[in-house]
Amino acid sequence: KGQAMARRGGLHTVFCAECTTYFDWKSAGVYYTHRTSGMPGPITRLLACSKQQFDAYPASSLKMGPTFVHPNYAYNYNNESSGSYNKPAAVMH
Repeated sequence: KGQAMARRGGLHTVFCAECTTYFDWKSAGVYYTHRTSGMPGPITRLLACSKQQFDAYPASSLKMGPTFVHPNYAYNYNNESSGSYNKPAAVMH
């Protein structure tokens, strides 16, 4: 069923990360696994970055795979701090 969805353009893998070397290692693993597993459809990293993080982020890390950069909502929502806000906010961004 997943392959049929991909052929119709209905399957797109997205995952969340932040602008840190810690998340770069995780992102490299996700891209590698997606490619070698034969998972159908495209993949996109939703990369949460504050202005300060993005300014210091290596350009080479942006090139590791398809990436959509968005504001880091983990620290800006209702005066709370939670990375769980990043994925829904990025999809709506």
